[in-house]
Amino acid sequence: MLNDVELAHDPRRLSSCGTVEFAVRPIPTARLAWLNRRWFLERGVDVSDEAIRSEIAEALMNRYAVQSVAGSPDEKWLFEADLYGATGGADHGGSGRCGIFGGFNAKGIGRTPLVSDNVDAIHKTGLMSLAEAIREVIISEICHSELPHGAVPILAVIDRGFAHSTVPNVPEERSAIVVRPNFIRPAHLERSIFFGDAGARTSHQYVDASRVAEAARAVSRGAGVYPGVKQIFSRLAEQLGAALAYRLWPGRFLTSNLSIDGAFVDFGAFRAVPSWRRCLGLAGECFGSETQQLRLGFASVLYYYAKYAEGDELDFNVTEFYNALPNLVQRAFLDACLEGLGVQRATFGEQPALEGLISAYYAQEQQMLEGDGPECGPSTIYTILSGGDCDGSCPMEIRRAQELIAELDRLQSAGFPVSRSRSMVFFAPRTSLNFATFNAEVEEFTSGLTHENEVETSIAAFVEAQFFMAIRSWRHLDPELEVIRYATDVVSSVLVCRDPGDGAVSLHLEGPFLTGHLHVLGGVLSPDALATPLSVEAGRAWFRQPLADLGQVAPVLNGLGIDSDRQLRRFGGSA
Repeated sequence: MLNDVELAHDPRRLSSCGTVEFAVRPIPTARLAWLNRRWFLERGVDVSDEAIRSEIAEALMNRYAVQSVAGSPDEKWLFEADLYGATGGADHGGSGRCGIFGGFNAKGIGRTPLVSDNVDAIHKTGLMSLAEAIREVIISEICHSELPHGAVPILAVIDRGFAHSTVPNVPEERSAIVVRPNFIRPAHLERSIFFGDAGARTSHQYVDASRVAEAARAVSRGAGVYPGVKQIFSRLAEQLGAALAYRLWPGRFLTSNLSIDGAFVDFGAFRAVPSWRRCLGLAGECFGSETQQLRLGFASVLYYYAKYAEGDELDFNVTEFYNALPNLVQRAFLDACLEGLGVQRATFGEQPALEGLISAYYAQEQQMLEGDGPECGPSTIYTILSGGDCDGSCPMEIRRAQELIAELDRLQSAGFPVSRSRSMVFFAPRTSLNFATFNAEVEEFTSGLTHENEVETSIAAFVEAQFFMAIRSWRHLDPELEVIRYATDVVSSVLVCRDPGDGAVSLHLEGPFLTGHLHVLGGVLSPDALATPLSVEAGRAWFRQPLADLGQVAPVLNGLGIDSDRQLRRFGGSA
């Protein structure tokens, strides 16, 4: 499995000078800390089989439990760091703490030759903490479940077995490495104009220009292999619009923190914000400013693409597309809102009144600035829906919220599958993903780990618990259904659902599908045991089991061999 290389996602395929080699050596104290069972199962690798799992774990450790070294005589092999730029230039030359080997890359293996002296202390060392690695695991899995283009997955976390300190007088942190499939960033099509020397054919700047020229030509002639520039930024608009609707905020829009297929990657500043109010992040970034940053990124990538790509003309009108980007983000935002509220455009057509009221409420919230700390309350609309006190809220915000709620009530009366409880779930803040709270909880958890603990078991349980609290939606679930209870172990889910229209109750089960069986909550189901046929896509299957009433939930689960005593969490609230 680890020998498989997806060439279309390998930066080395874009350019003959797109990477630089550096030496690594094994870390004898390292051990596996977490394995992404979902990812492997969905690709037909049965890591529930202990022999197969041990083989995968050994291969990961042998290849990626490494530390970069500067010309050490005991070097074991060479990794490659991929070169990329940034919108407006970059001080770095590319990946400063990530190395490619085979079809995968490892982040946190130490300083690469592409690190600049001007970067922050963390990136100067090239290391990452175990807490950062676990945060990335949790957020990437939430994005995978909820957003249209998901996230670049983390396949494994490796505990390096020792601690490091990046800042003087700050306690040391336990170190880790994350392993991911290779991927291509939009920044691979941008220059890094402030890194290294210039003036010779062997200089950093000459190589960097050659790299971008080759990459642009590869994309321009790589139809069917690489998405074109228009397709890249259309996908990013869809991703950003949906993330905005669900209030999942990357914190910074960087062309290096995205994949050309639209997926999010690198989650250092990522968090959930409680409302659609403006929230300030790092380097002056503001929640709600994603469209402006998207347009800057598009203009930058297009500049280099148009300069170097083969052919005289682009296959789309640049000005029209540039001007249309805000509309693409807005359309994706509204579609995600409608889906979250239970209104399917494909079934019910346009809902201009509802869309207008959502847009008006969003615009009103964007006029206010609020942080995302534990002291920040939920949105006004959630407060009203949950029967709370709106004293101190902006009168216009209250009015817009009441207008939107009235329209949702009208739609429910007209037979649309919307309800107040579903609306509460959609607008509920994810307090567990508040930036400060989330970071503190992960830090506290990792500080309690010792090398004598069952580290892998403890981390898996912590990841599942955090995912369990934060999850809000499942992409394969019929958007008309309202979730009442649920259980999930990140790999799979059991959802108890109700149709708000007619009150019908059903079970939704989903999980990896391999060797003709569905893997759910640690069990394996044969399709013969199911009353309804499976839907299968990309190694994952799901089905909907109608029930006469809620009293049938336990017997049906027991009949399928699923432990009905497993806690089914009440869906909603502000977890």
